[in-house]
Amino acid sequence: MRDGKKVLFCIKCDVDLTDDMEHCEDCDVCVWGHDHHCVFFSKCIAGGNIYSFYAAIGLLITNFIVVCILVVFDVKAKMGKGRKSPMTP
Repeated sequence: MRDGKKVLFCIKCDVDLTDDMEHCEDCDVCVWGHDHHCVFFSKCIAGGNIYSFYAAIGLLITNFIVVCILVVFDVKAKMGKGRKSPMTP
């Protein structure tokens, strides 16, 4: 006990762990505010980069929506060019 908090020790990292720290087996490092290990970024998502992670996910979803909208407009434009006008013989 240190300052009323339970303190653990990580043998692999040789550091004292507080209640809000966790050792990531994939990264082999202790991180503060550990959320999860992201296989796509190959990093621990923790207290220092959680907002950047959410921003990256948000931008990925926004990019997907924009691409889908552009594809719909492109398909509609190509379908409109293929039709003949009723005035043309």
